[in-house]
Amino acid sequence: MWHPPSKRPVFAAGRKRYYRGWRSPAYPRADIVQLFLVTHGGGDFLCRGRHIRANVGTLVVLGPDVPHAWRTNHPDGLGYDMILLREWDPARVDVLLESEACRAIRLEGEMFTAFREFYVRMEIEFEHRDAHTPAIGRALRDAVFGLLERAVEGRGSRWIRFSEPVHRARAFLRENRLGNPSAEEVARAAGVSPSHLRALFRRETGTSPKAFHLACKFESAKDMLHATDLPLKAVAQRLGFPDVHPFSVFFRDRSGLPPGRWRARDRKGPASRA
Repeated sequence: MWHPPSKRPVFAAGRKRYYRGWRSPAYPRADIVQLFLVTHGGGDFLCRGRHIRANVGTLVVLGPDVPHAWRTNHPDGLGYDMILLREWDPARVDVLLESEACRAIRLEGEMFTAFREFYVRMEIEFEHRDAHTPAIGRALRDAVFGLLERAVEGRGSRWIRFSEPVHRARAFLRENRLGNPSAEEVARAAGVSPSHLRALFRRETGTSPKAFHLACKFESAKDMLHATDLPLKAVAQRLGFPDVHPFSVFFRDRSGLPPGRWRARDRKGPASRA
């Protein structure tokens, strides 16, 4: 289940280097998967209220449609290799993210060297594109994912391995978090029957596909309230609610506050949440 191809290149690769005391703007969400490997210095990766400490060898995997920012006060500044993927297998992204919007993976030794070699080949292909680049780019993308999956599996008991149907269902639900897919549509994406998927999903994750979908929708609601000035009615409609009232009930049940009050408190900053 590949992400639908676009007319743009399958991937982009580039390097960035910043000096001490630098803080990036809040980059907007984008319909791409992004990989950032810190190669010099260090800093903080800011995503949905989380501060991920990133030093040399830290790889940050960022899912699609997630706003983020960087900052550094490291004496050597911050430098990273960046890969942007516009085509990907949602199930493989799910393996790396483990239900997080962004995740840090530590690459050391051979893993670090191998990733940088893949990056250099992607960078060369991107700078010297021809008719063969899309096919080569897809092969390199698959190789990168294979490498990262091995790195994650190397964590031993901390690694949670889901079956293929559950991975695909979670990926489908995350991609369709703004809609209201039926149980049959989710099961079709997972390749099993609805009843079999419900049993697998609950056994492996401890929750139901519906609950997981609503959790994804709630995270998107918080993102929209935080990053946009859309009226509540527009936010509700984008999230698949018929009106503001059911959206407010949904949001209040999960946050303890109506969406309007949550947004006002969020805009005041951390002090108001103490």
